[in-house]
Amino acid sequence: MNGLFGILWGPLSDRFGRKRILCMALFFFVFISIVCTFAPNIVVLLVFRALQGAAVSATLVVGQGIIADIYPPETRGWYTGIFFVPFLIGPVIGPLIGGALSEKFGWRSTFVLLSAFSFLVALCIQILLPETHQYIAMQRFEQQHPNKRIQEHENQSKPHFQQPWLALRFLVDISVMPYIGIAATTFIGLFTSFTLFSDYLAKEPYKKDETIIGALFVPAGTMMLVGSLLGGWLSDKANDYFTLKCPEGRLVPGTILSLFSPLGLMIYGWSFHFRIPLAVCIIGQMMLSFGQSIFLPGVYAYITAKKQKDAAAASAANSLLSFVGASVSVTIAVPVKNALGDGAFFSILSGINIVMILTAAMIILRCIKAGQCIYVANEEMEQVNRSSVFKISYKHVEVENDTKSEQRSRTYTVATESAVEEPQL
Repeated sequence: MNGLFGILWGPLSDRFGRKRILCMALFFFVFISIVCTFAPNIVVLLVFRALQGAAVSATLVVGQGIIADIYPPETRGWYTGIFFVPFLIGPVIGPLIGGALSEKFGWRSTFVLLSAFSFLVALCIQILLPETHQYIAMQRFEQQHPNKRIQEHENQSKPHFQQPWLALRFLVDISVMPYIGIAATTFIGLFTSFTLFSDYLAKEPYKKDETIIGALFVPAGTMMLVGSLLGGWLSDKANDYFTLKCPEGRLVPGTILSLFSPLGLMIYGWSFHFRIPLAVCIIGQMMLSFGQSIFLPGVYAYITAKKQKDAAAASAANSLLSFVGASVSVTIAVPVKNALGDGAFFSILSGINIVMILTAAMIILRCIKAGQCIYVANEEMEQVNRSSVFKISYKHVEVENDTKSEQRSRTYTVATESAVEEPQL
């Protein structure tokens, strides 16, 4: 539901504005959380938990639209990295807090906390967040200041609502699809490992209780925090270096470092397969978390810059592939790992991840080479143009000087002849 509803929130925010859609989704989330608190049976709980995913997906999709509205591509990676910090450490802090609450007050207490916290967030956004959609913000400014006009507003057409399924076109757009593929496969591996982590730790030979299991998510959360901030910073630095030659260049650091993700998947899977000490499993999960989080800010910054007018819809396509893929992976995880073993299952996920990373790396390399050729050709053309202008200017000066010399010579000759003939008169 998270991925499917994302492609609805994106076009809605591109048409009606970020703040309105985000607040509507968050207050809807509060209502659903309250229903979950008082769910009479498991069926009602599952249905409304799915609706929770549908509502909360707006925060990721619309949030990326807000980032694209406010920050230029030169600094967008860093701010995208900051934006993703709560999304990345939330699944880590959640089990830690939720485990302690459930153990002491029962599972309903987690929904009480969630309802109160989400209501506070929605209220803060309603009061403090201005509308950032560029067309709507400029329109409101001109309404408030009738004597002033924004020049860019005249060149912008009124946004229109696109059919939600049109966001799927970005999944076949070669300019963004390979990088969406890396983001999706790394997220699928991370989400699957997190989902199975509690189950592994609750069984032999580990036998951990809920509080300890929650605490064991912290190392992975720490690496995601570091990876998100570092990935955003590196993305902006690479963008500064490659900006004139190749926009895809900002993805170079994240693509290289995302190789930690398949390596971490292998360590994680085979560690649980052979039931080796828990420290090794956690190291694998930390590597996996770092590899996924360090790539994420760069790819979202690149996609929203590449598709600026459809920033939210393009982000929704990325979210759709990631969450749908993760749901499929989690669904088949138990039967596949029971049939093949934990190590083999996570090795398959790792192999798919490696294929996507290498494919995208080759495309980026070709784009950089092509960009360098175009850049060199443009530089040579500018040099030729400067040289031609210099020669033309030089010839012009020469001709001008010759003309002036001729004029001076003629004037001197006429003056001389006048001087000679004057005595005779």
